[in-house]
Amino acid sequence: MQTRLCTKRKKGRRFTTEEKMIALAIMKQSPKGYRFLHRIFILPSKTTLNKMIEKLSIHTGISSQVTGLIKKEVGTWNERKKLCTVIFDEMSLDTALIYNRKQDTITGFVELKEKKRQFADHALVFMLRGAVYKWQQPISFYFCQGATS
Repeated sequence: MQTRLCTKRKKGRRFTTEEKMIALAIMKQSPKGYRFLHRIFILPSKTTLNKMIEKLSIHTGISSQVTGLIKKEVGTWNERKKLCTVIFDEMSLDTALIYNRKQDTITGFVELKEKKRQFADHALVFMLRGAVYKWQQPISFYFCQGATS
């Protein structure tokens, strides 16, 4: 990537999806580290990565995309690697309403079974976690109000 893009102007650089995914993983792991690496190496800008994230269609509930990918991946695993548990965790959120122009939706309300007109201040995430091998995969999330019991 570095040798291919070093002769291009800053505004003329085009990154492959794989290069953007690697850069996004680095940025999500350590934003400060990404800013440092961005000064040294030719990497996609934060704006480019944010535009890529905006294109994702993520909704509350169980994601059919994720379950499809899990089925495909798990098909190649042995029986011991398939052993897993379902775990859940909850995290606190700042209450806010966000308007998504592309989907014409407002995010920030409680969405457990149905959307309610209450502000969400927590997110509840369900994950699969390997019992023998070390792996985990979020499978669904919901917005809720207060600690869920």
